[in-house]
Order: sequence, then structure tokens, then C-alpha cells
Amino acid sequence: MNEAELKQNITKIEQLLQSEKFEAGFELLKTINETELTEALSDSIQATVKEKYIKVGKEEGFEILSTLLPNLTSLAMSSCDELKNVHGLANLTNLTNLRMVSCQFRSLPDGLANCTNLTDLSLENCRHLKDVDDLGNLTNLTELNLTNCIFLERVDALANCTKLIGLCLSECESLNNVDGLANLANLEYLEMYDINVKPKPSIEEMATREEVAAYQEEIRKSMK
Repeated sequence: MNEAELKQNITKIEQLLQSEKFEAGFELLKTINETELTEALSDSIQATVKEKYIKVGKEEGFEILSTLLPNLTSLAMSSCDELKNVHGLANLTNLTNLRMVSCQFRSLPDGLANCTNLTDLSLENCRHLKDVDDLGNLTNLTELNLTNCIFLERVDALANCTKLIGLCLSECESLNNVDGLANLANLEYLEMYDINVKPKPSIEEMATREEVAAYQEEIRKSMK
């Protein structure tokens, strides 16, 4: 495909993706099957998939992403209140960074536990989330943001996430147990503003390994 053809196809497919004929745009991309074209349209593809599929709970959107953008490393979604499962994300084997913010699910969507290549996950402002048990399977996580998950009660599963370096738990006002953090030896940053958990941290933003280790010692003492 020469440069003129590339520009022509980009214009044509962008118009389709922004119209009611968005499905025809995806089909045309599959038919042409040119990596250069799909990469050039990556932002448009993602925006359309989020709006037309993911936000309304249609898992087929993940299949489209894995077919057209198999090398995708980062994905951000918000307000996906109808999303019940994310099994298709497991096909995005290069995905390491995932943001699912301001979603109203009470438990993590089915299939998230299969995204074992994730290293950076944000569930910020998922205010109805009550537990994160499935995260225990995501053992490659190094960064996790659970800020303002106001109904989150426990983080026991994080004991398995031994590679965690940074963790944000601020405004998790229902949190009543942090025993799962006691032995995370690589944790260097721990943010815990506006929470009432015991033991209560003397430093709400722990930014060094030494500060985190001191709080972990307090947790271990409380467990005896």
C-alpha cells in the first residue's frame, strides 16, 4: 500500500467508524489486513470499540481489539457499568497496562483473573467494588490503584502479588483488613489517605521502602 492509498483508506475508514456503519469499518480493516493501516487508526478503533461495545457490555469489542490490534499494550476504559466479563482481554497477550475507572460493578468482571501479563492496573473510583479476590492471580502486577473504592472491605488476595511496588488505597473507607499487605517485600509506595483501617498508618503517604516496611511490621504485630 503506497502513501496515497494509505491516506485514502484512513479517511474512508475513519468516516465509517464515526458513523452508524462502524461495523463496516471494522470489516474493511480485516479485509485489507495491513498493520500500517490499523496502527494509524489505533485511536479511532479503540474509541469506537469502547463506545459501541464495551460501554454497553458487549464483550465482542475485545475480540475486535485482539484481532485488529494484537500488540496493544495499554487500554483505558471508564464508566463501563454494563460490563460483566472481560474474557476477551486474555487474547491481548501484550496488554500490560489496564485502566477500568469509575465502573459501578460490585465484583471484578469475570475473566480479569486471566490477564496475567498485567503489570499496571487501575480500578480507581470503582465505588461499589467490595472485594478484589481475583487479583490474587495477577502475580505480575507492580502498580495497583484502588483509590476511592469506598465499599472495598479487604485486600487479602494481594498477598499473592509479591511484585507490587506501588499501591494506592486512599479513600477506601470501608477497608477493615490489610493483613494481605504484611509480607509484600517489594512494596515501596503505599498511599492510605482518609481510611479508618487498623493498624492506622502514622504516615498516610509512604514513599520509601523503609516507611512501608515499618507499617508492615505494625500489621504483623496486629495479626498475633
